[in-house]
Amino acid sequence: MSLRYPFLLLLAIPLVPWFVLALRKPGGLRASPLGRLAAVGKGARTLLWWLPEALAFAFALVCVLLIAGPQRDLDPGKDEGRGLSIAIALDRSSSMSAQIPYEGGRISRLEGVKLLTADFLKKRERDAFALLSFARYPETHTPLTTNREVLLDFLKLIDVPRSQEEDGTAIGDAITLAVARLQDLPEGQKGIVILLTDGRNNQGEKSPDEGAALAAKAGVTVYTIALGGQGVIIQDGRMLGMPVDVDDEGLASIAKATGGRYYRADKLADLGSFYEDIAKRETGRIDRDKPRETELVLGPGIAALCLLIALSVLARHPFLRRGDL
Repeated sequence: MSLRYPFLLLLAIPLVPWFVLALRKPGGLRASPLGRLAAVGKGARTLLWWLPEALAFAFALVCVLLIAGPQRDLDPGKDEGRGLSIAIALDRSSSMSAQIPYEGGRISRLEGVKLLTADFLKKRERDAFALLSFARYPETHTPLTTNREVLLDFLKLIDVPRSQEEDGTAIGDAITLAVARLQDLPEGQKGIVILLTDGRNNQGEKSPDEGAALAAKAGVTVYTIALGGQGVIIQDGRMLGMPVDVDDEGLASIAKATGGRYYRADKLADLGSFYEDIAKRETGRIDRDKPRETELVLGPGIAALCLLIALSVLARHPFLRRGDL
């Protein structure tokens, strides 16, 4: 327990001389309270003659204490209102259609990524997400939202390009658009981009370095994930290997420039643990940067005032009137 405005306790200083003066009988002998007590008998009226003034003094002290703002620290572990703001940018270029091993079978890179991304979205109930994808051009599927149904519905709709004109990998433009989706966040909240790709930048107006510089200037942290591993495509009934050409150095540079981290997922199963690691890192960062939060504790003081008022009424009972004291 502490006080929000402890300096206001100085208001209690004038109460002390007021209390001393109040104990002296107006217009009568200005003797000290002890002298007056010795001069009269020791009945109940004598013993309690000081009670009204003492109750008034206590009432004033409690009022000063309430004005000073008694407060208590909130338990950080019970803070359920703070979450992350994350823009997820998924590569949907044609190479993401390659089949890769997963749980004893095969699944396309893109469908596998969508599956594990959906699991991540469901687990992070307090976080807000913006969903983007990119090939030759980046595209926003949802703005920043906490609506899981909307996010999951649009996630299902992401697919590889249908024509060569739409194909490509515009990493720099994807970062730029993701940063734009994270503008105007509440004060004290930081934007995060998770960018996943299985290739290297070969399209777009912005280079990856330019996108990273823009993110760093906006205070947005970019985490990059490369999905490697050997994939295959089915052509004329035959399985053909599709090699992965990931720009490890470039993706690591993006993450470093923005205070993020680069991950290399050579197995699809690695992606889920990478998502969790990113969330853990950023949640820990929020907890470290979280300002001290307090709440006023006025209930006990108000209850004390009510009790003092009731006692003051009783103290004015004729039995306790000082009359000739």
